[in-house]
Amino acid sequence: MKDLDLTVLFVDTIPARIYLALLKKHGYRPKKILFLEIEPASRKYQILRKCFGRLIAKTAHRLFRRHTAGPAISILSEQLLKEHGLTAQCLQADLDSYTEGPVENILVNGLDDERLLHRLRGQEPRAILFTGGGLLKEPLLKVDGIRFLHIHPGIVPDVRGADCFFWSLLLRGKAGYSTFYMNPGIDTGDIITKHEFEVDLAHLALENYSNDETYRAILNFYDPCLRIMSFIYFLNSIFSKGEFPHNKEDFDMRKIPSEKQNRAEGRMFFFIHKCLRDSVIDSLKSRKGNV
Repeated sequence: MKDLDLTVLFVDTIPARIYLALLKKHGYRPKKILFLEIEPASRKYQILRKCFGRLIAKTAHRLFRRHTAGPAISILSEQLLKEHGLTAQCLQADLDSYTEGPVENILVNGLDDERLLHRLRGQEPRAILFTGGGLLKEPLLKVDGIRFLHIHPGIVPDVRGADCFFWSLLLRGKAGYSTFYMNPGIDTGDIITKHEFEVDLAHLALENYSNDETYRAILNFYDPCLRIMSFIYFLNSIFSKGEFPHNKEDFDMRKIPSEKQNRAEGRMFFFIHKCLRDSVIDSLKSRKGNV
């Protein structure tokens, strides 16, 4: 197992668990997981907190979530995970099994909570992998000495914005991914690595599923696999060249060679219209090759 001098900023979502599961599967282990427990905004939770305090309200919320877990993942989602050697059980593993050190929990109202900002000012390691769960704003991105890494589903600067897995297939015929250091702009950070994948899912009998179900399954289960795999391929290339010291303390992940973007170049995309989305998915249902 290769230890990475890296903190994973973790909100408990399927994509975030896929990141950790595939890092582990391919022999990489972050030094720390900073688990953000998002405090509910519901009226019931607020009343409970006011009457009994935050600790009891938080405990009750955890128990409620444990006993009201969502339904099992769909057959299609399981098939998409299997494409990368994962199962639903892989995503349910104890978080402690993924990291070198203990998982640290922090209760916050959201990513713009002052408690998170205060915590990050003393954070080690100071290279942080962002796994999603909201929008990182400038105060966090400006914390002295911290650099956030993000894996975006599009080759920047050509494909920035939302639904870029589908825009990439539509415009480039492949699923493209860029890892970069985040800055206050939208997908405009310094580029660490780019990778494109051929996408051939025709063998999964996608025609048996509605386009809406296929869309959700790809975004939640397939796209996250490709995101983290693009970063894993980059790590593999560094290790194979002997450029990544075995002593993790000698490799500062805030200083990986990167390429600046020209913000004036490229294009920003928004959520893809359903007609275009359906066109891409219909092509996936029958294709072997480009859309």
